Amino acid sequence: MSLLFLFFLFSNSAFSKDTCQTWFDKSKIETNSDCLPKCTIFKTDLSSFSCPQRCPEFCQNKSTVAELLGKVAYYPGLTPEERKLISKYPAEALKAFLAKQKAESATTKRFKRDDESDESDAFRHFVWAGLLAKELGPEMAKKFLDAHESNQGIDNAEKAMDLANNRAGLLAAEKLQKNGDLTDEQIEKEALAALKDGTLIVLKPKGGPL
Repeated sequence: MSLLFLFFLFSNSAFSKDTCQTWFDKSKIETNSDCLPKCTIFKTDLSSFSCPQRCPEFCQNKSTVAELLGKVAYYPGLTPEERKLISKYPAEALKAFLAKQKAESATTKRFKRDDESDESDAFRHFVWAGLLAKELGPEMAKKFLDAHESNQGIDNAEKAMDLANNRAGLLAAEKLQKNGDLTDEQIEKEALAALKDGTLIVLKPKGGPL
């Protein structure tokens, strides 16, 4: 799949250049190597909700799709199965990477931490799974989620926790999709509700969101 195709895939939008350009200018994001990840998770409203699709265009001065794909391929801690998926599905891998950054950002915002085996970990996995289902569909989302959990060195209890919370996120996304309410905000709300009612798995409780 050519990088040119990937560029058009992620820059296509029905919104006017002025609206999205104003949105990007308001973000005050510098066009450096971190431009694309930051642009993708910058807050939107009803008039700019599709503008993140044009982030490659706004960031292309120094942060290209090729550069970000390189970051994805060499991201620390990737499992062999993840690397295989990146090679086989580069466009989907880029979306998965950006969704992961969104989930991490949402976790830090809600909990003021991004830890392991606690409530923030459960929330992050649920949200990432939901975002992946939203962006890639449930089947492709599960491929990336399972690949991420395929590390043989991970503790079995932690792996079971992550898989269970991933599944909860996928099921929530399916429900939201049927109700016509599959948005980033609703995915986060469902994650918080699942934490509150105890349906998410937490091995080392440290307290809910601040």
